[in-house]
Amino acid sequence: MTAWSGEQYGPWINSPSPIPLLTQLCSLSSSSECNLNRILDFQVNFILLSVSTTVHEVCERYFNGVHKWLPVLSDTLLQEAIARAQFAPSPPADFSLLILTMCLITIPEPAALLGHTPGNQVTTEALYMTVKMLFGQVQAIVPTSIRMVQASIIISAFEYACGRPDAAYISMGTCLKMADSIGLDKCINTSDNDPMSKLKAIEAWNVWWGVVILERIVLFEALDRSRQPSTEYPGPTAYLPLDLTPGQPFQPKPPNAKTFDTPQLSNINATHISTFGRQAQAMYLHNEVTRAARLPDSNESKLQELRCLDDTVQSFLTHIMEVHTWEQVTYCGVVASSIRSLFLLHQSILALIGSPSTDHAQAHIAQSSRLALDTASKMMVDVARSHRENLVNADLLPICCTYNLRVARKHIEGRGNYTGRKNSADDISALLAQEKVFHERWSCLRHHRS
Repeated sequence: MTAWSGEQYGPWINSPSPIPLLTQLCSLSSSSECNLNRILDFQVNFILLSVSTTVHEVCERYFNGVHKWLPVLSDTLLQEAIARAQFAPSPPADFSLLILTMCLITIPEPAALLGHTPGNQVTTEALYMTVKMLFGQVQAIVPTSIRMVQASIIISAFEYACGRPDAAYISMGTCLKMADSIGLDKCINTSDNDPMSKLKAIEAWNVWWGVVILERIVLFEALDRSRQPSTEYPGPTAYLPLDLTPGQPFQPKPPNAKTFDTPQLSNINATHISTFGRQAQAMYLHNEVTRAARLPDSNESKLQELRCLDDTVQSFLTHIMEVHTWEQVTYCGVVASSIRSLFLLHQSILALIGSPSTDHAQAHIAQSSRLALDTASKMMVDVARSHRENLVNADLLPICCTYNLRVARKHIEGRGNYTGRKNSADDISALLAQEKVFHERWSCLRHHRS
């Protein structure tokens, strides 16, 4: 069979159960990798036909949406792999699995019946269940690969966006172990002068950053607040990731040139930093805020450390907003992560000081924190209104967008003298409307919310 040829297959009954052929997987042995390749190939063809799309359309939607805030795939390497697959009896199972996860996270009509004929329908939930089961089978038979790590990242991002943070946390655990087992955190440079080998090293480094960043995003609202990240955040001298912008030809470096010449994590003021690099810096600051917030209240330096971090985060956020247009800011995961840090930071300060404070200096600090929360909430209101007027692609919304919207709304609802707005009800309405947009896009698993 030609890989993903679009060959016609018979319809199946619409059901929340996984898509057909999974019973064949149960009989596979550890020596059945070729058979698994064939079955996954069949599944890709079958599913793409059933949701009335093609590999080209899946890739186009992915790189125009999700990739903007989670650039863990190189379009150049992906297209090269797709081209190779056309001449193979069946594509590798891990690559077919990756295509299925890209299809899952980019389906344009979630929680709706897809397909043009009544007998040829599948729900997004059924596709999700199928992808999860296929992932387990591939993991059991195929050696761990970067494609499996990429697929696992996409699954976790999908679960988080769909309102299942604990499911995403579990998926991230698997992802972390796989990434560690193949040494993604050690792929800084390659001695191979082949340009494609260097591009593979760059992609692998982006994947590792994706693992580190997404784990912390997932922990934003995990039910168990005591959970700590399993990954150690890269140190201040770590090279920042790239955006892996699709459509841009890869420029080979001179022989013996270093694979990475990007700015380092600690270089906040550097120019020419990629958007994903800025996201790495924003998450580094959030990591520091989280660490400080978890210090015992008895620690005398806790308040001072939080206030110093407040200055750093606000300076970073100001710099980002100065170098981006407002339209870029409203879709910017860097800004979303920074706002999340401000919420956590000032909530921690207020919890530490207590209310009301009898100490004049601390009362002043508490008032400053309440005003900072007001400002962060106003920013989210402005973002929500901008999206209501101009939103074209909901997939472009940062994955932690819904979390910030909810925190801002709760702050305004609980703040009797919320400053700067004559009618807080209008602000709450704008936030709720944007939450609805996000939920409608990622609604397919919400009735199974963790």
